[in-house]
Amino acid sequence: DVNLGRETSESIADYLSNHHVPYFFLTGYDSLNIKDPALQKMPLYRKPMNREGLADAISKHLDNGKAA
Repeated sequence: DVNLGRETSESIADYLSNHHVPYFFLTGYDSLNIKDPALQKMPLYRKPMNREGLADAISKHLDNGKAA
């Protein structure tokens, strides 16, 4: 998620990107709510998402290397 209450997950996303760990955002927000322009380009899915959708997203981004 992007919004974690008083802060965002952007610092975590930066860490993951810098260490080449695949990830994507799953949030109720759109990419414009992400302040860092580099992170705005990351894959983003909207909540709510069912289990099958989440499994498909994980498979797609891990198998195709499209996450960070």
